[in-house]
Amino acid sequence: DIVVFGRAVANRVAETSKPGAPLRALPANAGAASLANMDNLRYAKGNTSTAELRLNMQKTMQQDAAVYRTQETLADGCVKMDAVVASFDDIK
Repeated sequence: DIVVFGRAVANRVAETSKPGAPLRALPANAGAASLANMDNLRYAKGNTSTAELRLNMQKTMQQDAAVYRTQETLADGCVKMDAVVASFDDIK
């Protein structure tokens, strides 16, 4: 997946970027929302550890969203991944 999507991204960057072109200015609060999100996770008081959540996500992706999959396994994986995402609300 990384090879396929990495190549696609590189091709898109080559199409849309010009060497030496100036970068757009960032807003004064650039990154503030990301830092707030990280703080929410860092100071969360739930019951699910980040390691547990990561393992659940990894297993779900490996079983139901692998490169070799069927529409049925992918649909099952979407339901399972929705449950994993919901567990973010209980992160510790």
